[in-house]
Amino acid sequence: FSFSILSSNMSSLWIISLLCLLGLSLSEVAVLTDQNFDGFIADNDVVLVEFYAPWCGHCKKLEPEYDAASKELGPDEGKLAKVDATVEKQLGERFKIQGYPTLKLFRSGNPTDYEGGRTAASIVGFMRKQSGPAVKELKDASALKAFIPTDEDADPVVVAFAESGSATEVFINTFGSKFRDQFTFGLVTSSAVAGDNKMGTIVLFKPFDELQNVYAGELADDALKAFLVGNSMPAVAEIGPSNYQAYLKRGLPLCWLFLDLDKKEYADAALGEYKAVAGDFKEKLSLVYLSGTKYAQMVTKMGLTGKKFPAMSIEDDELHYVFAEDLDFTAANLKPFLSDFVAGKLKPTMKSESIPTSLFDEHNVATVVGDNFNQVVMDETKDVLIEFYAPWCGHCKSLVPEWNKLGTAMKDFKSVVIAKTDATANDYPKGFKISGFPTIKFVTAEDNSVVEYNGGRTADDFVAWIEKNAKAPMVKSASQPSKDEL
Repeated sequence: FSFSILSSNMSSLWIISLLCLLGLSLSEVAVLTDQNFDGFIADNDVVLVEFYAPWCGHCKKLEPEYDAASKELGPDEGKLAKVDATVEKQLGERFKIQGYPTLKLFRSGNPTDYEGGRTAASIVGFMRKQSGPAVKELKDASALKAFIPTDEDADPVVVAFAESGSATEVFINTFGSKFRDQFTFGLVTSSAVAGDNKMGTIVLFKPFDELQNVYAGELADDALKAFLVGNSMPAVAEIGPSNYQAYLKRGLPLCWLFLDLDKKEYADAALGEYKAVAGDFKEKLSLVYLSGTKYAQMVTKMGLTGKKFPAMSIEDDELHYVFAEDLDFTAANLKPFLSDFVAGKLKPTMKSESIPTSLFDEHNVATVVGDNFNQVVMDETKDVLIEFYAPWCGHCKSLVPEWNKLGTAMKDFKSVVIAKTDATANDYPKGFKISGFPTIKFVTAEDNSVVEYNGGRTADDFVAWIEKNAKAPMVKSASQPSKDEL
């Protein structure tokens, strides 16, 4: 917002200044500082807070959506606020903010991470789930009509059509209280308001695909949740920053289809084959697509070569299952592949660089790849500190001198291995989730416990941490062990 535009209008400037003092901006997003944060949170039951940095591109992209959401929310539908974490550093440290933007929901002062979409419609839908009763009673036809989503970016809603006191009404109120973070619930108790909707039913309304799905299962939490999860996202959709978190929160394996979107005819043909089988798997998989040329690093991360599009891989619990790139991309080939995955018949595709000729470099740092990971890292006689890096990562490059010093410092301790691995070119067993670079993990001797390292980044910091946490006795040998002893 530019104050210079209003330099000739002192009364407007005075109003803006007053709003800022009150912790409010013209966008209706509260501006919070170290001084007013606790008071604002205490005065409002439900607050979504964005911790941002002014230079952050993702924050700038979110700003108009966040502002629009603040204007759409009603007075009883929660508050939106923001904190410049580069200025309010105490708040950033207090809530352990490590990236921007980070959004947290405060309900009665208790924070939880926001993992929803980044559009105004997604934010509004989320806040309405959090505000007021978990299940909103829809007393007339106009309330029902307004409740049903029509905007293409809006979230689906769940409406129970049930008479007061019925088993369905009791169930939906209990279920809604448990799952208000994931879904928006409404209740119609009058057959006159229900219209064409049958009393005693639970219906998922959505602005895509079939527009609505009628639940036909028993009144059980697991069954209804599976139905809602399976039908609350499009059968096939383009994935991107605005909906990625929503797909992660869904909790289903992700089926990634990579396309060359510049070649529209071929991309459309592949999407047609993909959509032809999607309906059979939408309750078991999240089927998405994106540009393989724009997101080339994601292509190789999924175990694909990046040399041919369309290309497809399923990601499940940190493992990848690649659809053979030499097969024709047809519904006839896709269906048995997806069916075998759902049935648990497929083996994961383990990506690996070539095993190095010499395991250790001149700094006594072991180079680990997918094919020698278990041999080196899961050796129960060794404590292993391993860095998962990306070649393009600036922080990883900055770490190299200290990591080399660490390797040299540990060269006379046969029970300790200092290792590194290119996480963009190799796959690893379950339990080694890599969410950023560099990620450093400590795998203990004896029981192979995996511990995330979050300490300092100097060689001395690493040495002190290893000495404190190693399980194998750290006995210094008279001479450096043979590099082939592993």
